[in-house]
Amino acid sequence: MSEVSLMVSDTSITVAFDGKLETIKSGDHRFETVLRAIRKGDTNSLPELLDPNQMFKHTPNVELVGGRIQIKGKTIPDSMTNRVLRFKEKGLPFDPLLRFSEKLLDNPSFNSRNMLYEFLEHNGHPLTMDGNFIAYKAVRKDFKDIHSGTMSNAVGNYVSMPRSDVDDNPNNTCSSGLHVATYDYAKDFGDIDNPNGGGGIMLEIEINPRDVVAVPNDYNGTKMRVCAYTVRKVSERFLEDIELIEEAKEITYGDLVRMKKDRGGFNVLGQVEAIANNTIMVDGEVYAKNDVELV
Repeated sequence: MSEVSLMVSDTSITVAFDGKLETIKSGDHRFETVLRAIRKGDTNSLPELLDPNQMFKHTPNVELVGGRIQIKGKTIPDSMTNRVLRFKEKGLPFDPLLRFSEKLLDNPSFNSRNMLYEFLEHNGHPLTMDGNFIAYKAVRKDFKDIHSGTMSNAVGNYVSMPRSDVDDNPNNTCSSGLHVATYDYAKDFGDIDNPNGGGGIMLEIEINPRDVVAVPNDYNGTKMRVCAYTVRKVSERFLEDIELIEEAKEITYGDLVRMKKDRGGFNVLGQVEAIANNTIMVDGEVYAKNDVELV
């Protein structure tokens, strides 16, 4: 365990460990995460927050090698490495990103792996806590597929077909396979907003990355063919890309938070002293939970 010493001011934090001296300014994206750890008395976590080489020492099968993340010895794309590091440095749960990457490495198709990263980066689909991702599908009002009207997409159903029967050629736009898409594509395809009530139903679909087969080259990468998915729920709206992950974060005693005061927005920092029902006490004042957010 590293011996850690500190010097903290309003504008900077200096941390000494393992013969190294690291200073971060208040404008650094790591500043508030480090400050929160100090307020909690968790100085042993500071080397891991500040030294990239120690970032994943407690995460099995994950290493940072030459600035790139490796899972079980296999390097994940730089875009995902950068996203994991951003999440970790900001104190967001990054395990879903690693689970997603590990599952994707199990996808047998090199092209599918690369195309899925591009699909998610381009369209901002959220990940679930266990590393799957959310896409959308339009169906008939009886939850049957629009194309044949024979396949049930009732909520909770696991729908699958042999991977070998799914067309893996991205140059083929409309071909065999199970189809999912972005929110906007599915909404238009299913005529969801038809004012005359003739449109279909929009579903949230959960997909394991290993089951992605092809992302057609046209339509700007807004739909894909897969060999399996689970119908999660009837969609009420578009989900933001990290929404499901952020939902899992809970404010706890000792957390550093921002509070909303008057009309100034979430612009006042403080530390949680107590939590009861739908209220939180911060620095001696009580706030509604909706008026407090994690730093």
